[in-house]
Amino acid sequence: MFGRRRKDTTTTLPTVQPSVVHPSEEVITILGKDTEFKGNLKSDQTVKIEGRFEGEIEVKGGVIIGESAKLSANIRAKQITISGELHGNAMAEEKLILTKSGKLYGDITTKVLDISAGALFLGRCFMNSNRLDIASKEAVTPPTEVKK
Repeated sequence: MFGRRRKDTTTTLPTVQPSVVHPSEEVITILGKDTEFKGNLKSDQTVKIEGRFEGEIEVKGGVIIGESAKLSANIRAKQITISGELHGNAMAEEKLILTKSGKLYGDITTKVLDISAGALFLGRCFMNSNRLDIASKEAVTPPTEVKK
């Protein structure tokens, strides 16, 4: 009014990326892009893989498979986030996240499943809390080999 202009008070908030790790956990073990590993990996903490891995993974925390990662493995963890390529079965006790760049060739067992548009999933999915107990007692089929 009376020729005074009001200042624009619009505030733009920064974009927040969704968390891929439970808030109370931090990534402790990282296998980098140029790393190749064959064998069994066990950890009490969250593990991030960016390179190549072949074998079995059993983690009490989370497993994060980065965009450059290629795995031929069976995984059991509290939470699994897949942005790379996994040939094998994934058993997430709480949640499995398959991002838009993620590729999973194998079976999923979890309570909560989050698949982004653009992700690739070829396998079966079991979403029953009782299935987690059954699956842990069953023999797991060996994963297919990753093409280099």
